[in-house]
Amino acid sequence: MAAPAERQQAARELREIVERGQARAPHRTILTAVSHPASALTGHASGIPSNPAKPAVIVATGPGPRWLRIALGWLAAIYLVALVKHPPQWGRLHAVGIFTECTCLFPSADKYSIDFRLDGWSCSDKKWEPIDPRAYFPIQADDKESRFQRFSYFYAHNQPSMLALERWIETLHGDRDDGITGSIGGIRITKWTRTIPEIGSTVERYQYRPLDKVPKDQRKDLWWTQGAERKARCGP
Repeated sequence: MAAPAERQQAARELREIVERGQARAPHRTILTAVSHPASALTGHASGIPSNPAKPAVIVATGPGPRWLRIALGWLAAIYLVALVKHPPQWGRLHAVGIFTECTCLFPSADKYSIDFRLDGWSCSDKKWEPIDPRAYFPIQADDKESRFQRFSYFYAHNQPSMLALERWIETLHGDRDDGITGSIGGIRITKWTRTIPEIGSTVERYQYRPLDKVPKDQRKDLWWTQGAERKARCGP
C-alpha cells in the first residue's frame, strides 16, 4: 500500500497533467470530460474518436407513403396545366372543367353586359312572348344574382336541366302572373349581350325589366322547345 507522501505526490502530478491539458486544448476539455473522461485527465486529443457517430438527420416528408406523395405531385402538375389549357367539356370532363376555369371566369366582363331572358310560346297567339321569371324564381329576383340568371348561365346547354325547367314552368304557369295569359306550348332561353359604354360616358342605372323586347342583333337563342312539341301541346 502506497505511503501518504507518495499519494500526495501522485495527486500533484495528476493535477499538473490536467492543468497542462486544459492550457493546451481548452475547447476540448468539456467534451472529453463528459464523453471520454480518461482522455480528459491526460489532456490528449487522441482520446476523442476520429469519426464520432453523427446523430440521425430528420427530414420532413409529406403525408402517406412515397408512392402517394409522387402521385399527388403529378396530380398537382396536371391541375396547373389544366388551368392554362382547359379540358374539353365532354361528358364527365365537364364537371372537372368547372374547377379549372378560375383563370378565365369572366374574360369579357369589361366589355359586355349579359342577361338571360325567358320566353313562352303562346298557344293562342302562336308566337313567342316574354315571361317574367320572377314569378318562378323569387330569390334575389331583381338583380343578376337571381336563381334564373345563374341557372341559365350554367345550364342553358344542359338538356336534362332545361327539360326540368320546361316542366316546372308549364306546371306552374296557370297559377302564376308571368306576363302571358292562356296556355303555353314551350319555353325559350335567350342570351342578351350588350356592349358596356366607354369609360366616361353616361351609364344608365341597371333595372331589370324582363318583359322588354330584346333587339335581334343583341340576342342569341340558347334553348327552346321544338316546333313539333309546341304543336302537340297547343293542339291544332
